[in-house]
Amino acid sequence: MSRHLRAIELTARIGDETVRLRRGGRGNRHELVEVRDETGTLTHRLPVQSRNASEETLSDWLLDLLGIRDKLNSVSLGRGGNAPLTFDDLLHYLYLPQDSLDQRILFPASHDERRRALFDLLFDLSNPEWQKLQGEIRKVDKQIRSTKTQVNRFRNFLSESETTNVQAITSEIATLKQRERDAVNRLSQLRDNAQNADSAHAELRRELEAARARADTAEARVDQVDDELREARRRVTALDRESFETTSTISHVEHCPACRTDLTGRETPPGHCGLCHEPLTAPESANAGNTDARQRAVDTVTSTEARAGRARDEAKAARAEVDRLRTLLNERSATTLAPFTDAISEAAAEVETIRTRLSMLDRLREPHDRIRQMQDEILDLRKQREELENRKNEIAPLVVDKESFFETLNNEFRDAIDIQQVPWYAGRARIDPDTYLPVVDGQSFHEHGSGVKCAIAVAYSVALMSYAIKFGPCDMPMLLVIDSPRKNVGNNDEDLAFSRRIYRNFLDQIAVRGELARPYQVIVADNDLPEDIAKQVKLVSFDYPATPFIPGIEDPHGEEDDEVEQRYYGGEPD
Repeated sequence: MSRHLRAIELTARIGDETVRLRRGGRGNRHELVEVRDETGTLTHRLPVQSRNASEETLSDWLLDLLGIRDKLNSVSLGRGGNAPLTFDDLLHYLYLPQDSLDQRILFPASHDERRRALFDLLFDLSNPEWQKLQGEIRKVDKQIRSTKTQVNRFRNFLSESETTNVQAITSEIATLKQRERDAVNRLSQLRDNAQNADSAHAELRRELEAARARADTAEARVDQVDDELREARRRVTALDRESFETTSTISHVEHCPACRTDLTGRETPPGHCGLCHEPLTAPESANAGNTDARQRAVDTVTSTEARAGRARDEAKAARAEVDRLRTLLNERSATTLAPFTDAISEAAAEVETIRTRLSMLDRLREPHDRIRQMQDEILDLRKQREELENRKNEIAPLVVDKESFFETLNNEFRDAIDIQQVPWYAGRARIDPDTYLPVVDGQSFHEHGSGVKCAIAVAYSVALMSYAIKFGPCDMPMLLVIDSPRKNVGNNDEDLAFSRRIYRNFLDQIAVRGELARPYQVIVADNDLPEDIAKQVKLVSFDYPATPFIPGIEDPHGEEDDEVEQRYYGGEPD
């Protein structure tokens, strides 16, 4: 059938509004649900499940229409204490699936906290502000439990070895701290003694410093003369280049400047003009000035090279003097400091050993420090919890009187059980004021048989709706949908009579509401409704082929079971 299903549409009246909800047949939780008003105008597209914290969902919108969104959001549940109640939780109070009627009361046991919190809010046994504080207290309690667990884990680990015992660690740290102070003082005294013994060589040290200064000056002078030598050589090179360019221009003429005749084929004798072939006496005379300048530059290079040589020799001698004085000082210092060297090395090694051990002990003490820190956190959390409890106690948690409420609700529940005439019922039925669960003849829900459990589950929901209709005001929506309540009851005459009494419960317990005008709706899905009951209710049938559930689709179940059975026992092959 699923391949034929394209969409599902529901028309519902919530408060004063009539809405139409339409959703695709794929059932994707992120699929958008179309919301239209009674004229068919699209008003919203809402996801079933939000994709981010700020996105409004179908649940939020429905709770807004019911006027209880803020009330349900005031409750924070779950491990992180950040899961509010939703329309999905409310639906457990409104819809009883067939497979859960003999399994639980409304919610699975794992969601018991959500069931009770929603019960409090729906029937005004609590208010949002009180619930919010209660949620904050639950968060603090969770933090306290978590921190205590960590403290115990640290303590168990640390108590298993003497090396992690806090008393032993503290005692050793105190001892090592004193040893460290003594070792540092001893090392300092040895270094002072060594420095005093070595002070006799102060004059030699001053000579060494003076020699180093002279060597630095000599090396600076070498750098200066080298710069001057490079400049002189550059000048000689520049003059040579200038002389070459002048001679080359006169000796080699490619074209006559008057008629532009090509002259490259003629051979010009050396030292003659490339144009007229006359000796170059005049140019040589003009170049005499360049020759003199070049000679002076060459003389400068020669003298500078001599000065550079002397400067290098002086620097070498100065550096040799520095090396001589340093060697002499090292020899004399070694002789003077020899008695102190081993003692200073041993004292320094002792200080380092002590500090290494102290560092390791500090790391071993860190878990103990962490325990003290967590214990302080627990104290702070307990103070915070006490403040929250005081604030909560200042608020009246009950909107209605709890004792009076349960007295009235128990009457409704007993009436529902009485009408059903549950087998072996001894006349004792109540709803526990602490767990909000039914107790029949002193037994909890799960202690009864399957059929009785089904009857108790139906009676419980009927009692809640009956209370809401007759005695409100409360926020319990006036809708109850029950799927196949008779399937969990047997098929003999007594069982069929029992199942009929379950239906009679709806008529006698809910329908009799005097002059109260609060609207309600009960929907029961059943394939075999008792005839007398069917005459007293509005019956909507989905039968193939006349009125199929989905028009245009063939009967997905094929032949009726009794027809198949008749053909089989009549001798025809199945």
